[in-house]
Parts: sequence; structure tokens; C-alpha cells
Amino acid sequence: MNQAEQVTGNTAGSAGGIRAARPADASVCERIAHAAYAKYVPRMEKPPSPLFDDYDAILAEGFTHVYELHGEVIAMVTLIPRDGHLLLRNLVVFPDWQGRGIGRRFMTFAEQAAQRHGLAEVHLWTNEAMWENVPYYTALGYAVQGRRVVDGYKRIFMTKRLPPAAQPREGAA
Repeated sequence: MNQAEQVTGNTAGSAGGIRAARPADASVCERIAHAAYAKYVPRMEKPPSPLFDDYDAILAEGFTHVYELHGEVIAMVTLIPRDGHLLLRNLVVFPDWQGRGIGRRFMTFAEQAAQRHGLAEVHLWTNEAMWENVPYYTALGYAVQGRRVVDGYKRIFMTKRLPPAAQPREGAA
């Protein structure tokens, strides 16, 4: 079992779902990122940082999951456990599949993973030029924690504090 499976589990079934990314998924993950971020490039002073990522290296870290539907990878998320929180590093969906609930499934997946591992929060950031992300995350219970320029990117940092995971009752099977 790789780190992604240990941290977040695996929900992929035969028809589709979330599964740990494999090395062979690197090129499609890169294509998804380029397609998903393309609409933001004209709004930004420089292209989004995930367009420069080395997806072979990212997948080798073992923290990336993909959404696969009928054998086709159509989305990806990278979730990195940190001290006291889970960092949602990147979440992208092929444009033709956006608006169908896949991002929301990844958000639920991230929150459940954090709780399973005793992490109290999920942290993420978005770029100011990706303004539509802020109300989306806010509607899911995330709060803006601050704004900073990091590596030349104007980022909005957001956090969601999670309720403690339900503990099994003593004697329950």
C-alpha cells in the first residue's frame, strides 16, 4: 500500500471513483492541470504554478489520487498530511467534467481522510485570479485565513476546522 492509500483510502470501483494515482497517470495528470488552468492564464500575471510541476515526481511522493471513470482518468487531487492538518495542494478536473460533482467528491474525500488520521483541519490556497473558487470553498465551510504573495503568486489561504471523527461506541461491533 502506498502513502496515498494509507493517508486517504481508496474508493474506486469498477465503474469509477477515486483511487491512488499510479506512475503511469503522470502524463494525464499534467494534461488535466493544463486544461483546467488554461482559462485562468489570461487573468494572471504569470501562469499558475501547477503548470510548471513535475507530475512524475509529484505522483512518486504518493499523495495524489485520481478520479477514474470507466478506465479514463478525468481528475486529480494531491493531499499532503502536515502537522495537525491535511494540505489540499492541488485539485483539477478536466473542463468537460467540471460542474458534475467530482470536485465536491474530492473535497469530501479530503475531509474524511483528515478525520480518519486525526487531523483537525484541511488547508488550501487559491490564486486571487481564480476568484470563483473562494465562494465555492466558503460554501463548503472554508474560511479565508489570509492573503499573501508567495513566489510571485497572489494567494488566498483558506482553512476548514473539522469536527472530531466519530469514535466507535464501546461494545459496538
